[in-house]
Amino acid sequence: MHNKISEYKNIRELDVSNNEFEGIEECDLIPNLTHLILSSNKIVENIIFKSGRMEHLSYLDLSNNQLTAVNDIRALKSLK
Repeated sequence: MHNKISEYKNIRELDVSNNEFEGIEECDLIPNLTHLILSSNKIVENIIFKSGRMEHLSYLDLSNNQLTAVNDIRALKSLK
């Protein structure tokens, strides 16, 4: 059975570090997420954060990836 991450609406912390992810999709569909750790992957694509989503996210770790840009990070108003 393949579930979409958007089906897990009550997740507060998600650590998917040290994988070989090349991109992320649907993380902004988890409304209660407070901590998102994506470090040490192979993310190279631009990440776009949409306004009004992920309003509770206070911690974001994108270290040790090959990102070229993170767009609209100001949309994450709770980020510290």
